[in-house]
Amino acid sequence: MLPYAAVMIPSCLSLLAARTMSRQLQRRVAYFFVLVVTIFAGARGYVGTDTSHYHHMFDNFDAETFSEGLQVTEPLFVALMQLSALISDSSFVFVGL
Repeated sequence: MLPYAAVMIPSCLSLLAARTMSRQLQRRVAYFFVLVVTIFAGARGYVGTDTSHYHHMFDNFDAETFSEGLQVTEPLFVALMQLSALISDSSFVFVGL
């Protein structure tokens, strides 16, 4: 819990401080905030039960068509699995996306 607080509290405080800045600077601070939170979420590794299930689901997903995948899971999830399968056959790429 402490690592989450160490990242989220300063990030949220920087967003609050950005309210008084110019619009262009606000945009830069917001982009930096999204970048920090995305990197933090992507670098967390095998945390929680969902991560291992996502790896298992991607490794066992062998539907060739979109309609076959819809029988297994949600439409956007199927699209994300097919997109990441085009990029790489690694489940880590899928979880990162």
